Amino acid sequence: MITEVTEQGRFYVRIEKSVAGGILIFPIGAYHRDGEKRDFTRTDAQEMVRNFDANILERQPPVNLEHERAGGRVGHVTRLWVADDGVRGEIEAVAGHEEDFAEI
Repeated sequence: MITEVTEQGRFYVRIEKSVAGGILIFPIGAYHRDGEKRDFTRTDAQEMVRNFDANILERQPPVNLEHERAGGRVGHVTRLWVADDGVRGEIEAVAGHEEDFAEI
């Protein structure tokens, strides 16, 4: 997995399929965001999945390319689960954006 912290303080994780299935949404471990080192634990992962399953957002979380909202939603998260490496999920493309997920 490749991670990158940009000059703007944005954190990117390249999403990829693996033998664990689904797409890695958020890896367990340390990461940097807003100039600070943070840690995403298995407990955090379990809480994220519980919140998703409880539909606390009252909608399916949107997926934007490179986390940029300006381009609009290209898909949405339909399912999450905790795997050994972090939170994994399934993403469904919005009509007209299927090509954005061709390599995933």
